[in-house]
Amino acid sequence: MSERNEQLQKITLPKDAWAALSDEDQYAISVLGHIFNEVMILQRLMHAVQPRKHRTKVEVSGSVCQVLFLYRLFLAKIFEANERINKSKEVVAFLKTRCFPHMPPGEGEALLKTFRRAASQCKWLSQARNGHSMHYPAKAELDGALQHVRKLKAPFVFIMGSRAGDMLYETPDQIANLAFCMEAGEGDWKAGMEAVAGDANSLADKLNDLIRLSLNAFFETYQDDRLPSATRLKVKTAKSFSTPHLADFEIPYFFDLR
Repeated sequence: MSERNEQLQKITLPKDAWAALSDEDQYAISVLGHIFNEVMILQRLMHAVQPRKHRTKVEVSGSVCQVLFLYRLFLAKIFEANERINKSKEVVAFLKTRCFPHMPPGEGEALLKTFRRAASQCKWLSQARNGHSMHYPAKAELDGALQHVRKLKAPFVFIMGSRAGDMLYETPDQIANLAFCMEAGEGDWKAGMEAVAGDANSLADKLNDLIRLSLNAFFETYQDDRLPSATRLKVKTAKSFSTPHLADFEIPYFFDLR
């Protein structure tokens, strides 16, 4: 793996400034940061588990299992983020009163509107969360996928090694993924797969921009030189460290578990 040296900054809002914020604002900052962290982690993992061309068919099956699982979890988190941002009066008030006024005119409102619209237009997002991500599907939710497999007259396949970690039930994974993609593609699993990938990336970009730019605008208000030192934002260069290049990083399904 190629590596490069990362130089980051550690930014601290002093305890006096943090303590002076209302409980509602502390909550809003915390939940928005938490949403951003989880969405970013899942985006990185989805990239790292993508099937690699040089792998065997069995290894690719394991990778497909992982990446579709992460897509389901990722889209469930997007759904939940939209719910929280829309329904939390604390979050909405924080964005509109503590962030948007410090951004270019109309930018914050446009970011919020764009994300909300994209999430609402993704009609299958709710069912993806309820039927395929946070809950295991009921029989009715798998019927279409089961019928598709029956039409193909496909066998039932699983991969087995000497340890539990070597097991992969390939056909159940394919059926679960078919059902998920058929939900997104209105019965067409190929169109659904394209929708899943496209909508996931688009929604993530819009959500990340909304949170990152809004919180940045809020925290920049604490860089004013007129503020007391005890409440002014502290910026410190963190100790550098080496990181692998993302394109070279891979998390396979099958590991040497000895």
